[in-house]
Amino acid sequence: MMAQIADGAKAESTPTVAYDRPVREAIDRLTEETLMEITPATRRKTRIGPPDWFTGDVTITEIAIAPGPARAQALEVGFAPGARTAWHTHPLGQILHVVSGRGRVQREGGRVEEIGPGDAVWFAPGENHWHGAAADAPLVHVAIQEEGPDGAVAWGSLVTDAEYGS
Repeated sequence: MMAQIADGAKAESTPTVAYDRPVREAIDRLTEETLMEITPATRRKTRIGPPDWFTGDVTITEIAIAPGPARAQALEVGFAPGARTAWHTHPLGQILHVVSGRGRVQREGGRVEEIGPGDAVWFAPGENHWHGAAADAPLVHVAIQEEGPDGAVAWGSLVTDAEYGS
């Protein structure tokens, strides 16, 4: 906001809002507690992909799970050769960023597509799809999605070998 000075020059000013002391203290505490959070790599949680969600050996490492009211989450997912997700959807869509290796992705009704390092894939909200490693190479990707009212993902059936190979 610009303020006019008597001689016609302009000076910067910041609008202020007056809060009573308890409200100001609560805002200050909230701000100090929630502005930035650093999670060292050594404290990230890694888990094995459950067999009702994945075929083959898969690891899932939390990169960031934002606290509410934010809904964003980022996961690093590592697939052994031939490993893949089950069919699934995301209520608010999903972005994949391939870090290393080679992989495959498919949306329902589409063809199997190959992906590699640096590639990014966008799945629209509710789009049924799967993704995983190539048959002869591992894959690591970052998955970014938002948590909807019923979660970040709705899991379907496992991808068959015939679907994976098509």
